[in-house]
Amino acid sequence: MAQYDVFVSYNGKDREWAEQFASELSGLGVRVWFDKWELKAGSAWQDELGTAIRASASVVVLIGQSGLGPWERAELRQALNRLVRENCPVIPVILPGVVNPEVPDFLQDCHFIDYRDGQSHLERMEKLFLAITGRKLIHAISQEGEPFQIKVPGREQLISIRGLPNPNLSRRLNLSWKTFGQGIEDLRDQIINHKERLPADLCVAINDAGLVIASFLGGSIMNRCKLGYLKTEGTPEGGGRRIIEADSWLPKLSPARSAATTERPRPLILLLDSELKSGQDLKVAVERLCSEYPGARICYAVLAAKVEGQDPRITSFDDLMAGKVLQALDLNAIFIAYTFTSPGIEPPLEIR
Repeated sequence: MAQYDVFVSYNGKDREWAEQFASELSGLGVRVWFDKWELKAGSAWQDELGTAIRASASVVVLIGQSGLGPWERAELRQALNRLVRENCPVIPVILPGVVNPEVPDFLQDCHFIDYRDGQSHLERMEKLFLAITGRKLIHAISQEGEPFQIKVPGREQLISIRGLPNPNLSRRLNLSWKTFGQGIEDLRDQIINHKERLPADLCVAINDAGLVIASFLGGSIMNRCKLGYLKTEGTPEGGGRRIIEADSWLPKLSPARSAATTERPRPLILLLDSELKSGQDLKVAVERLCSEYPGARICYAVLAAKVEGQDPRITSFDDLMAGKVLQALDLNAIFIAYTFTSPGIEPPLEIR
């Protein structure tokens, strides 16, 4: 039996995409050989590559805009020798956005996976899984732990959270579309079942992934309310985070909604985020909203929050990395779908 299910060969110019691709296969239970994970410093890596190819049941060849790299060609020659001798599957994969891909003649007869063909991501992964393992992908391995409940400090609010255990602490956990979608559904359920008046007067997304979550929630939560966006970045001195005003936008609210009155309640703002770590992005976002909309009530919803230890299941907000920040801010409600551990998480491939 082969030690690995698949050897991933790629051009160094496509390294970032290749690692995310390899991580997603690994998340489906495929035993992946990927050089960055397996090669040891100071080793005779040319020899190790040959050994790894011989120890793999199949080879995936990633073809990006720059074509095949020099070492990728060498790996491919070894793979093709195995294809002839042992009928080892060689699977070319054409990456998204490639125009006129460089496909060598000797790969033309191989079964292709093409990321430009308009198929869904699930359909491509099903084809890859079948080509690599010879088995149909019945369902993705669940990434979610059992739900648990914690009380929001200082509020009569109990939220149900799912932990995201990471089986490999040397790599970030790549969320599947199923996990990503389930998290958004959990946030939706938490929000619509909360006692606060909904829909909100304004929905504000933090950074690009937060904007994606806002788009998914759509009318079911926002109900055509106004949308805002806050882009954050680290300060040049490394002392914290700040809002990039040129890339952010916050709409004006009507005078009746922008200040507390006896006739109408204070405006309600739903702040959406994808990932909560130290809480610095959240802190500067809340400060900006309080400055723009004095007296507003702010509810915070985040897809995933990082915990201090290596167990995503927690018993209180004190176990969150940003627990003190959350408790110090004057938030009307807090919604969290997942908790995660170091080294972190990545959203599904298509929205990075």
